[in-house]
Amino acid sequence: MTKVSLRLMALAVGLWFSPSCSSEMLANDKQAEASSGAADTASASGSNRSHKGGAGTAEAMDADGASSAAPGSVVTSGDDAEATEVDEQAPETTEQTWIQLSTDDSTSMASAQMFKAGFAPFSLKMHEFINYYDPPLGVSEAEPWAALDESVDGISVGVKATMIEASTDTVDDADLLNEPASDTAGDDLSPEEVSGDLFEVLFQMRAARIGRDDRRNWNIFYCVDVSGSMEGDKIGFVKDALHKSLTHLKAGDVVTLVTFDSDVHDVFVGLEWSANADTIAAAIDGLSAGSATNMIAGLTRVYELAQERFDTSMLQRVLLFGDGNANVGQTDLEAFSGLTRINGQEGIYLSGIGVGMDYDWRRFDDLTDAGKGAHVFLPNSEEVELIFGDYFTKLMEVAADQIAIEAMLPVGVHLDGFSGEEVSTNPEERLQNIVIASGDDLTFLAGFRITREAALSESAELTVTLRPLSTAEPVTMVFEFAALSELIAEPGSLLERTRIVRDFASVATSGGTVGAQGVLDAVNIYESADSGLIEIKSLLEAIIAGEHSIQDSRH
Repeated sequence: MTKVSLRLMALAVGLWFSPSCSSEMLANDKQAEASSGAADTASASGSNRSHKGGAGTAEAMDADGASSAAPGSVVTSGDDAEATEVDEQAPETTEQTWIQLSTDDSTSMASAQMFKAGFAPFSLKMHEFINYYDPPLGVSEAEPWAALDESVDGISVGVKATMIEASTDTVDDADLLNEPASDTAGDDLSPEEVSGDLFEVLFQMRAARIGRDDRRNWNIFYCVDVSGSMEGDKIGFVKDALHKSLTHLKAGDVVTLVTFDSDVHDVFVGLEWSANADTIAAAIDGLSAGSATNMIAGLTRVYELAQERFDTSMLQRVLLFGDGNANVGQTDLEAFSGLTRINGQEGIYLSGIGVGMDYDWRRFDDLTDAGKGAHVFLPNSEEVELIFGDYFTKLMEVAADQIAIEAMLPVGVHLDGFSGEEVSTNPEERLQNIVIASGDDLTFLAGFRITREAALSESAELTVTLRPLSTAEPVTMVFEFAALSELIAEPGSLLERTRIVRDFASVATSGGTVGAQGVLDAVNIYESADSGLIEIKSLLEAIIAGEHSIQDSRH
């Protein structure tokens, strides 16, 4: 098979388009941590469904290969897009290129929170902005998807694409970031119109939210840094967050609190809610900052307790609070990572809550990657209210893990930009698994340059594997398209909104003002304002006015 390199933008400079780089350059430290579970999941037995394209439709294939409507699928699109006629001069080919895309998880939001607080621009990750600024209710459901499957245990997958005409501008022209999709989406496309154009794909996986009355009981293990560096507002934010988290508990939930400074302290172990509500609240009120930091001792102890008190009928979670100034090594990370699955079943996930304007974001990023949990940041009381209010369930309930998103694309389709975190173009080097939280969405945009005229008329395939935690049975969803052009559907509000958030993240990750006015203009013409876009508008105006300063906190 002919190998064609795919290109990833340089997110560090905040530009959506960039010169190409080799697949070897795309590999990063996390690829070395990719578990064999991704490959195992792809071939594991479980639910398998195939979806055929065909003018923007999705069909399920039964066990005998017969086509039938996918249970619960809802498909809407623009006008049917006929396959582009192959140019007689173009070489005939059936070869395809493989690519895997990852957004890490659906819940980490620290980058957006850091930027709001004016903290460490060089560390920011675009996908965490998209995680943070959730669309309002109904926006995702109303999007005209080219293919949609809603039948996997409350988890839906939608995919679509639009065409953006090629531009002769340089990569420094920020207007390209906000160029609207071509009005020809869904119409007949000639080879002249597609050569070098951008084929922009929107992908979204959504998981239904589970209510307090319907969820299983929680077995929560709080691990809190009470070293001297946590004195003042930091310990205050932690105490407020802990109290706020108690409002989400129900009868039968169990809570454990371990603290650490130079020593480890079992403040209380295995107290049931709500019989011990007063004892739990009083212990939280009594937290105070102490001496040195021995995080590994605290984490080791809390994981000992979590294993001792593991209950398969409950959800087990470790929530780590601190400023990250710690003594946790790579061997320790591997040990924690091994406990996220126990005997092949859901294990003990770790979410990290960084506190204070000087917290070690890199340490918390490493910890939460190993623990397969969310990475969030508490710089102020407003974020405490948000994360431990409306967003708290997303820190706790996981809907599915072992998620992998792979595609087979025609030769001449090159990745040119991606709002996620990692890309692999080598099937032998698969990325680490993705996790999606209950009530959350996993959304990304990927731009592909069409450099071969016949590519849009050739077949493509999207494969999504996942393991819903409610059943622990692997599921494989295969979307087949006789022509790549069948993915094209009319742009909707979700696509437009995701572009705005992505482009705002691009401005934020660049650490400058390039493109800020263009994104602000896009916000102003967006048809339906919401709280997330209102905040983005305010931040953009501050950036343009030079009023949003960044504190460089390098660790």
